[in-house]
Amino acid sequence: MKIFAEQFNAFCQQRKTAGTKGEAVGYMYKRGGNIKAWKKRWFHIRGNLLFYFKAKDSELAQGVILLEGVEAKPTEDTFGRAFCFKITYGQKGLREFLFSASSAEERLHWIDIINHASFGAVSDAVYRSKQYISILEQERKKREHDLIQTIIDLKLDLHRYKLKSIAQTPLSRFRRAVKTIINMRRLTGSQDDTNHFKSVMKNCYIM
Repeated sequence: MKIFAEQFNAFCQQRKTAGTKGEAVGYMYKRGGNIKAWKKRWFHIRGNLLFYFKAKDSELAQGVILLEGVEAKPTEDTFGRAFCFKITYGQKGLREFLFSASSAEERLHWIDIINHASFGAVSDAVYRSKQYISILEQERKKREHDLIQTIIDLKLDLHRYKLKSIAQTPLSRFRRAVKTIINMRRLTGSQDDTNHFKSVMKNCYIM
């Protein structure tokens, strides 16, 4: 990737407003490429770029490393320093970068940030997040459907209870008594059976 001077300077100035999620800053030792010596540098990850400065208050970066298609992992090649890790590219023939952190915890922190800084890693994370959101949405709809069904069942139970209660009222018993007498008259052919009518009504009220 080619970076013009103006763009490079702009990136360097932006580090002064750092502090957003996904960024990391701090001192580490970096092993030189041509001169194999350890040099203390101030590092700042912004997006998929790893800037390194001579000091924390330096205006311009000494260099920048593109964190695309890379893997950061601990290494046994310490060259006299502890807590070392390296950045390697998937393509052969490209340079490896060797670093030394101040502690094991710092090393793990830098490795984690670097391995998640590439555009590809971010895209994968976004894709997984969308899948997770989709699953949550499906579960929400299912719970909503189950809740609606439960409410419907409760309303039906309440309706049945009300019908059963209404069926036990005196008016309902009276109506049943009238229907019973009418049916009896139809069967017996009786036209004037007042005493029997009253008896049936009384029995129905007692029921």
